Amino acid sequence: MSAYRGGIGFGLRRRTEFAKATAALEPSLPELHAVYARRWGRIVGGATGLFLAIVWPFTFLLPHTQPPDEGIYYRSPDYSPSVYWMIGSFVAAILAGVVARPVARFLSRARFRTRPAPAMTGDEPLDVARLDAADPYASRARALSTLELPSVALPMITGSMFMPLVLHLLVYAVWCGLTSTSFKMNDYAAWIGMSMTIVGHAHIALAICTGLFARKLARTPSDEIEVQSRHRDWGVALGVATLVAAIPGVILLAVPPILTVITGLAFIPFMYMFARSRIQGERRALQRAQIVTRVRVDVNEVEETQDVLAQEHATLDEAELAPALRRMAM
Repeated sequence: MSAYRGGIGFGLRRRTEFAKATAALEPSLPELHAVYARRWGRIVGGATGLFLAIVWPFTFLLPHTQPPDEGIYYRSPDYSPSVYWMIGSFVAAILAGVVARPVARFLSRARFRTRPAPAMTGDEPLDVARLDAADPYASRARALSTLELPSVALPMITGSMFMPLVLHLLVYAVWCGLTSTSFKMNDYAAWIGMSMTIVGHAHIALAICTGLFARKLARTPSDEIEVQSRHRDWGVALGVATLVAAIPGVILLAVPPILTVITGLAFIPFMYMFARSRIQGERRALQRAQIVTRVRVDVNEVEETQDVLAQEHATLDEAELAPALRRMAM
């Protein structure tokens, strides 16, 4: 027995709800496109920075020489190109993320265009299944949810690799300016080379902590994130990095862990809180879009919108409507 027999069936009602949900979603599309663009921007920027961060330590193995000092015929190694690589990598990651955002926004508009409802066949279960598969919100939500984890993990891991060294460079530049000391890039290169040798494993430990934090965020419902401590996760990450850095600290008079704590406090709390805040804001945008598409209609609304549906959806010509209309008349 056809479900359309005897008047307005669930299939027609569901089709009307589809049309109303699609119309209601229209004002939210720019916000969803923006979320899509931001997440892809962070993914591209983070992936670019992570790749360059993996390659960067090998630049210290390249042969570097500099002219001998005045009166001295010894040519000491010049590792300043490695510093330029580090700075260039940091800048390249930011630029890659910035460039990726408008591209992703354009692709989002092309991929998630508003589409008409599938044509009715007269077979209500089939029609309802096709309408559910073409849900105006579900496909967008699935795509955006897939991007959430890498959009948090990749930039945080990249930040764990580069931010301590960039902060040290800024501190060194400021110190040179305040003390009228000549800024020597090779001196800084020697510093970060030693730093990576002594506490490079602390960067890796912090990167692992940020990856676990990103996975935790992706698996935690929004309402639970709201009530969780804002400081516990970054405190644990800082503690782990400090503990790992303390391994050679026993030999080096605890200098590495002290520097790790000072450097970590300068960026780890902000990195964690920014990630948490960004994800909460993006999820709220998705929730607003989901709410407006949760529409229910009664029989009167279905009857009032049939003429509109026939005009709005070009796929509904008389030949396609005939089977459903015959069943409704039975």
